[in-house]
Amino acid sequence: MLILLGVSVVYLLFEWSFNAFLVDQVYSFDQDVNFRNIEVRGRILAATGFSLLLVKAILPRLSLGPRRMFLALCAVAVGFPFAYFGQKALVEHLVNRTTAQERLEAQYLMLLKRGLSGGALQLEGLDFDKDEIKQVSVKTFVASIGFMTFFSPDFAHRLRSQVDVVLEAVANHEAHKAQPKVFDEYLDLQAKIRDYFDDYVNAMQEREDEIAKAENNAQEDWQEYYKKLGEQYQEQRELSAKYKLDLITSEFIDKFAIYQEKLLKCNGKSCDEFHAEYKKAIQEYFDRDIDPEYWCVDGGTRTVIERQGFVNVEREVPLSPVCDPLPFDHVQNKIIEMIGAAQDWGAFVTNQAVIDKAREKLGEEGLIMPEAWRVDDKDAFMSAYMNKATIEIDDAVQDKMREKFDATLGFDLNADSFIADPELQKRIKKEFGLEDSDPDLKLNMDARQILDDYLLPKAREKARDDKQKLDATAESFADGQENEKQGKVFVRVLLIPPVAMLFSLFFSAANLIEVIAGLTKFNPRISPTLRHGFQGVLILGLLMLPVLNPSPITQKASYQYFYDQTAETLSPMISYASRWMITAQPILYPVGKAASLVVDRIAPIELRKKELIQGDKDA
Repeated sequence: MLILLGVSVVYLLFEWSFNAFLVDQVYSFDQDVNFRNIEVRGRILAATGFSLLLVKAILPRLSLGPRRMFLALCAVAVGFPFAYFGQKALVEHLVNRTTAQERLEAQYLMLLKRGLSGGALQLEGLDFDKDEIKQVSVKTFVASIGFMTFFSPDFAHRLRSQVDVVLEAVANHEAHKAQPKVFDEYLDLQAKIRDYFDDYVNAMQEREDEIAKAENNAQEDWQEYYKKLGEQYQEQRELSAKYKLDLITSEFIDKFAIYQEKLLKCNGKSCDEFHAEYKKAIQEYFDRDIDPEYWCVDGGTRTVIERQGFVNVEREVPLSPVCDPLPFDHVQNKIIEMIGAAQDWGAFVTNQAVIDKAREKLGEEGLIMPEAWRVDDKDAFMSAYMNKATIEIDDAVQDKMREKFDATLGFDLNADSFIADPELQKRIKKEFGLEDSDPDLKLNMDARQILDDYLLPKAREKARDDKQKLDATAESFADGQENEKQGKVFVRVLLIPPVAMLFSLFFSAANLIEVIAGLTKFNPRISPTLRHGFQGVLILGLLMLPVLNPSPITQKASYQYFYDQTAETLSPMISYASRWMITAQPILYPVGKAASLVVDRIAPIELRKKELIQGDKDA
C-alpha cells in the first residue's frame, strides 16, 4: 500500500509539472516545435495514471498474496499499452480524417493562437485584452480553441476572411517576444561598435602623428637638398670662372672649324690623326670625351617629290647635321649644358640641364616634380614629398583597418559617418543576423527603434510569406507526399496540446482523489462505507466542477461562442470536457508550477524553436 502511494505521489509530481508546462507554452506551440518529446511524455504519464487507477480498483478486492501481485502486474501490462496506444490512435484518427482544406485551416487557427498571445486581437467572437491573455484560464481556453473550432467550418471560413488582422497580431507578438533578447544582442553589438570606433580614432591619431612626422622629415630633407643645390651652384660658378666661357667658346669654334676642314681633306685616307688631335683638345678644355657630333646643329629636313606609280608623293627627308660653321650661342649653350655652368643663381635654377638632373635624382626617391618647376621651388618639393609620404601612410593605415574591420574606411569620420560606412554596415548587419537590404544600423538605437525598424518588418514579412506559401500549397496537403505530412503537422500542433492537457488534468485529478481516499485507510475510525462515500463525493465534485465553481471565462460571450460551436459540430460531452478543463486548470496549475521546480531538474522538456531575426538558417 505504501509503495503504491509513493508511486502515485511521484506520478502526480511529473503529471502536474507536465500540465503546467503545457499551460506555459500554449502560445509557443507551432510547426517548429519538437512535438515528439511532448507526445511521448504525455502518453507515458497518462498511461501511468490510467494504470494506477486500474491497479487501485483491483487490489482492494483481492486478498494479500502472490495472486494479488500477479493480477496487479497484469493490470499494468494491459492498462499501460491500452492507454498509451489509445491516445495515439485517437490523435492519429483525428489527424488522418482531415481534408486538405482542414489542414490549411489548421494553420490559420495556429495563427489565431499566436495572434492572441500578442495581446488585443479584435475578431468577432473574441474580445480578450492584453492582461487577460496571461491568465491560466484564458491560456487553457486558447489551447482548447483549436480543438473546439477545428471541426467548425463556419468559424474557420470567417477566420480566413480576417487573416490579415490575425497576421498583424502574430507579427506584433513575435516581434515583441523577440525584442528583449534581440535588444540585448544589439547592446552587445553596440559595445563592439564603440570599440571599433575607438580603434578607428586611434588609427586616425596615429595617421596624424605620422603625417606630422613626415612634415618634419620633409623640412629636414628640403634643407639638405637646398644645401647640396647651393654647393652644386658654387662648384659650377667656379667651373664657369675657370673656363672663361666667352673666350673658350670663341677658341673652341675656331679649332673645331679647323678640325672639320682637315676631315674634308682626308679624301678617303685615314683620319685617325685628326681625330686624335680633336680628342686631345677636348680633354684639355673640358677634361672629358665628347662625340664631335655633339656640337653640330640639327640640319632639319627638306621636301622631295617621288614618283610612286602614276602619282607624285611628297616626302620629308632629314638633312645631315651642320658642323661648320657653328653659331656662337649654339656652342656656348652646348658648353653650359655639358658642364652645367651658370653666371648667376636665376640662370642656374632655370637651367634645363640642372632641372633634368635634379628631377631624375628626386624621381629615384619617389618625388614627382611638376612640369613647370624650378629647382629652388620649396612648395613644389614639399608638396611632392608629402604626397608620397601621405600615400604610404594612408596605405599602411588602410591595411590595418582592413585587418581590423574587414572594410576600407574613409579618413576623419565622426561616429555617425563611421557606422554609416557601407562596408562596415555590411559586416555588422551580418553579425546581427540582418540582410544587406535591411535599414542601416545606428549607434544609439533604443529598444523601440529595434522593434519598429527590424523586428516588426521581419515578423510581418515572415507572416506574409507563410500565408502565401500555405495558399500556394493548400491543394497539395492531401497529395500523399511531403506536403501532406506538413499539413498533418499543422493539425497535430493544433490538437495534441488540448488532448494532452485534458488527459493530464483528468488522470492527475482522479489519482489525487485515490491518494486522498487511500490516506483515510490509515485511520481505523473511518469505516469503508464512509471512505467510499467520501471518495464518491470527491469524484462527483470533480465531475461537477464547472457547475459548482465555474470559471469566470466560461461566462464570457467569447467562450460561449466557441462552446456552442463545439456542441453543435461535435457533441455536448466534448463541449463540457473543454469547460471542465478550463475550470480545473487554474486550481491545479499552482501545484504544477511548484512540482516543476523539482521535475525540471530531473527531466526538463525543451522546445526547439527558430529565432525570429536570424531566420531559418539558425533553426
